[in-house]
Amino acid sequence: MEQQGIFEKPMVKWGLYLGGLNVAYILVLYLIDVSLLISFWNSAISLTLLIVFMVLAMKEQRRNNNEALSYGNGVVIGIAVGIISSLIGVIFNGLLYNYIDPTLPETIRELTLEKTLGMMESMGASEETIEQAMGNMDERQFQQDLRASFTALLISSLFSAFVALIVAAFVKKEAPLFEEEA
Repeated sequence: MEQQGIFEKPMVKWGLYLGGLNVAYILVLYLIDVSLLISFWNSAISLTLLIVFMVLAMKEQRRNNNEALSYGNGVVIGIAVGIISSLIGVIFNGLLYNYIDPTLPETIRELTLEKTLGMMESMGASEETIEQAMGNMDERQFQQDLRASFTALLISSLFSAFVALIVAAFVKKEAPLFEEEA
């Protein structure tokens, strides 16, 4: 097998593709309507993209390795795709929240409070429960400083590892124990 450059490795290539697609996706949502950034569908689409790009990276690695991919190798590839794309996303979010639109943290906080209040009221929560939840939410920081960015990267990496454990179980394909003779 010939030596691949770092950007030719499936985990790096697909991680960069996913990171770039996520940046474009978040930018489009931001330009259309900021409230889309905190929607359930945003999270569902992001998870779907993560799974698809992990599968693409694992399948490419499997093709490059004579149709064999161990579970462990698949997990490592999936985690790398997730971490690379998360790193790109965290950098972009830092730029978006701190330089492109410094008012965005406050806007997101207000939208989150409204959405949480509406959800709790629709579920029939008591006034006391709602006030307590709103107080807790109101104290929460929505800034994207270095600490928040590191925390987001850590959480995203752990989530990617969890998803990679599942995806690799479906994509793995062990090499045959014995070579078939022609």
